[in-house]
Amino acid sequence: MMNTGDTAWILIATAMLMFMTSLGLALFYGERTRKKSLMNANGMSYTAFYVAFLAWVTGGYCIGLNNGESFLPCISHMFLVKVSGDSIVGTIPEWLFAAFQGMLAATAVAIISVVVVGRIKFSTWIFFSASWVLLVYAPLVHMMGGGVIFENLGALDYAGGTVIHVNAGGACLVLALLLGKDKKRGEAFPSSVKLTLLGAVFLWFTWFGMNDGKPCVSLPGYLIEVPNDWGGLSCWNP
Repeated sequence: MMNTGDTAWILIATAMLMFMTSLGLALFYGERTRKKSLMNANGMSYTAFYVAFLAWVTGGYCIGLNNGESFLPCISHMFLVKVSGDSIVGTIPEWLFAAFQGMLAATAVAIISVVVVGRIKFSTWIFFSASWVLLVYAPLVHMMGGGVIFENLGALDYAGGTVIHVNAGGACLVLALLLGKDKKRGEAFPSSVKLTLLGAVFLWFTWFGMNDGKPCVSLPGYLIEVPNDWGGLSCWNP
């Protein structure tokens, strides 16, 4: 049965994740780059948001969250065609659950953009964003929560630490090795320290949408995440 409180909270968390990717990461990454790469960095964050979300709706959702049936998406389940207004996941509508998970996928791709700013063609980045969601991110979501491999081994992924941060970090490492040393790194000066700080503040605030929205409920017990987030992020952000 749908719970209105849980539904309202996940709506807020989804909106917070949207701001995290399209505004927080765009400012935080974009304003730390060379001025000549500013538009490229901001464009990559926005593009990651739209392309990754579309890839998730197209086939990522049915690959990653298909109850352990198969890695390969069934054509009849693509584009969320099986998700109706009456579909419920836990205590929230399934369309909202799919949207929230799509925001997580978009955030993961946007994190990777920092390593390729000004170093690859924009068309290559668009192709990479869609391909990575379908071929890397969604299968790992399936392995973590679809009843296979990692979940059966007892792995826990409460707030996306594996499918988002470890996964995106691994992709950054691979891309850095493929692209080699950035010869222009010594010329890099932040475009705007003030806007970089503003982006960090947006990330700090919207992080609650990721950590506290992941359980897809609004139980009081999860309020302990609030001081945890503040304490952890105060150590991470300069």
